[in-house]
Amino acid sequence: MCREVSYAGQRVVVTARTIVDQALGALRGIALPDDVAKTTRDAADEIERAWQRRPLTAGLEGNLVARSELVNLLAGERVLDPFRRALGSPPLRLRRGAGVRFRIVRTDGTVEDRPPPEPESRDGDADLERHAGETRTELARQETALVAIERELPTVVRKRPAVWAIWLWPLRWLFALLHRNATVTWRATQRAIADAEHDLSGIQRVFTDREEREKAARETYYGELRVLCGGGAASADIRAIEVLLPAVPEDVELVELMGELRAAAEIDAVIVVERDALYAPSPGGERVQLGPAQQTVADLPEQLAGARALTLARRARDKLGSLRATVEVEIDRAEREFRERLRRVSKLALPIDTTRYAAEQLARVKPMIVASVNAVMEHASTHLGSELAQLGATWMTAVSKATSGKELEAAIALVEEQWPAQARRIAEEVRMLVMGGAGGIARDLYTDTVSPLAAHGLPEEHMRVKRAPEITPVLLLPSLTNPTTFTVGGNWFTGLFRSFDARKTDLREKVHARIERIKEVSAAEMLDAEPKLHTAVSQALATHLDAAIELQRGWHEKAIAEEQAAIAQDRELLAPLTRSRDAITSAAYQIAKLADALAAERPAVAAAAVAAAS
Repeated sequence: MCREVSYAGQRVVVTARTIVDQALGALRGIALPDDVAKTTRDAADEIERAWQRRPLTAGLEGNLVARSELVNLLAGERVLDPFRRALGSPPLRLRRGAGVRFRIVRTDGTVEDRPPPEPESRDGDADLERHAGETRTELARQETALVAIERELPTVVRKRPAVWAIWLWPLRWLFALLHRNATVTWRATQRAIADAEHDLSGIQRVFTDREEREKAARETYYGELRVLCGGGAASADIRAIEVLLPAVPEDVELVELMGELRAAAEIDAVIVVERDALYAPSPGGERVQLGPAQQTVADLPEQLAGARALTLARRARDKLGSLRATVEVEIDRAEREFRERLRRVSKLALPIDTTRYAAEQLARVKPMIVASVNAVMEHASTHLGSELAQLGATWMTAVSKATSGKELEAAIALVEEQWPAQARRIAEEVRMLVMGGAGGIARDLYTDTVSPLAAHGLPEEHMRVKRAPEITPVLLLPSLTNPTTFTVGGNWFTGLFRSFDARKTDLREKVHARIERIKEVSAAEMLDAEPKLHTAVSQALATHLDAAIELQRGWHEKAIAEEQAAIAQDRELLAPLTRSRDAITSAAYQIAKLADALAAERPAVAAAAVAAAS
């Protein structure tokens, strides 16, 4: 009784044809993508061709004597001598035929047909059968008449009395005289019956003699087959012997798995032949009984169709599994690419502690800040020294050119008049040099400061600043910015008692000392301002670095969102592959379900199919 299973939402009766149809439908139902669909269609076409291929073939293993007896069973007479076949003898291929006939397939590919002996002519059989029929009819009529006559004729007339029964002989003579006509008819009827029986015996002897002659001819024919199947020199170059037997089912072939046929034969099932029954081998070495030989051979078309269906179902399932693996590789590759794309963008994210990150970047450019500020300060100090030297030279020249007390007084007045204005001028020039240089430093070092952000995706347009960053003003040269007044002239009363040269020399020394003091204080103030300028430049870079970090964060969030949107869009392109994978998985499951149901219904057939596939 066939099982029913649920398939595609409906109850399906599990048969070999059902399994193959469902396998073909599952394979041809894969429509996307095109390359996978073409592969499944080709696989379906191949499976359909394999299903339609005839004959259905069973490979025979097991006891050689039992296999020979199976041939005799299928032939209906003793064709082979089971005990004369050798293990190295040629394998047999058994097919259906009207009578026993064999042909030899040589190792070189040539085929020798050995037709059986021709039966004797049956041309006269119709006349003989007609005559026999007429004779039987006449015999029956005469026998009926004989019975009727014998009922009327006394026994003593029909049966001769014993010699010693002398009293019966007169009675016999008397009754024979009285029934002389019946006696004549009785004896004629007996002669007619004897003649009819003789004719029938002669006709039967014709048939019997002919049968004996034909049987002897067949025995000679079978003897040749037995010699070929016995091994030895007669079968040395024989690849196989094809034998036609009347009891082999239509479209079924039985192949002995011996010699080259063990590897070359395309079989649907393996059957182990034993003398008591036919079996199917199992992977564990145990055998599953198929049934008695005669009954199993009669059921072979259905059983071999089931075995082939199971093999094709497994082939379809394996093909679907291979395709599913291929599709999953494509899907996994795409998903890995998606993850890698997202990982590459995510990798551009800055560390969570951006404060520390900014400090690290500022620490990295700190030596450049120090070196650049030092260069600016040296340049400003040089300018400062030059301006102070020029101012001192002007004052010293005015003093040196004085030739009278009045000119000397004019030189003193010049020094005291120029000092505040010149000091502020020089201080402003130095401030402009220093602050301008600091702004240039910040502008030049901005790219170096934010350059690591380029590796995190900061756009190129934010890697440069269009104008110098604003620098927090630093107090420079306070002694020059807010100069104190000083006098270089002495007490006028004391000067009345000193000579002009003494006064001039004293004034020149005071001017020189004052200039040197201004230089010394200015140099100290420049040194004091340098660390503050470092801080101011660092603060300006820190402000711009923070802004660049925020720009990078904004860019990164946008880049993540855009990449996720792009991945979502690209993932839509994988939808056909995903649907194909799901369809393949479902189809493989349903085919396996049907195959398992048939295997559970016919475990012996399933075992035979597995043995054939392996």
